[in-house]
Amino acid sequence: MRLNRKILDPDCEWHIHSMPDGTCTCKPGRPGFHDILMQMAVLISMRSTCLRLKVGTVISSTDFRKVLSMGYNGNASGLANQCDRTGAEAVGNCGCLHSEENAVINCDAPRSTEKVVFVTHLPCVMCAKRLINLGNVKRVYYLHDYRIRDSLEWLRNADIRVESMADKEINDAVDRWHNRVYPPKLSMQDVLIAEFGFNEEEFKAWQVHATVPERILKELSGEQ
Repeated sequence: MRLNRKILDPDCEWHIHSMPDGTCTCKPGRPGFHDILMQMAVLISMRSTCLRLKVGTVISSTDFRKVLSMGYNGNASGLANQCDRTGAEAVGNCGCLHSEENAVINCDAPRSTEKVVFVTHLPCVMCAKRLINLGNVKRVYYLHDYRIRDSLEWLRNADIRVESMADKEINDAVDRWHNRVYPPKLSMQDVLIAEFGFNEEEFKAWQVHATVPERILKELSGEQ
């Protein structure tokens, strides 16, 4: 995951930051709110039980001071933590509720509240429509592309600004999130390989599907 180093630049051109008037107050060593909230989306995606793709969504206020809702893709509450279908028939039809759908269901903020959405993957068309119906969504940030990109047109037709956070330099603050100091230009691939033991193929799978190898999950949880 490559997040936005420009967030730390006092001369950066992003339209919204810490202040209501758009003034950037970011300082070196402090993560930007965009990066923090996208990190939250990535973390919540790890709870997904979908075999095809793990997706996370966070809905925040436009000043980033409140998390209004979050969700990840998976089966309905109380049902088996697995996809309804597998294999070829599961493509686009695995039976899991999408992360954006769950985030919308969980969101009790009124329509009058302006909202920003952070999602690990570009929403599908139906989830784009759900976000439109949620009301007052101003922007959608996503990290990974989806195989179908038709949702971009629907969101933009609803005057919702859509921006990709992929392919930007990693924020120094992401490194310090784990209380370690890395070289400023070190990529997330280097971090995952050096600190968590990912091999290159596992890193590629994480980039595309946000999946963490089972052996690493067991190690982090203390299992042998």
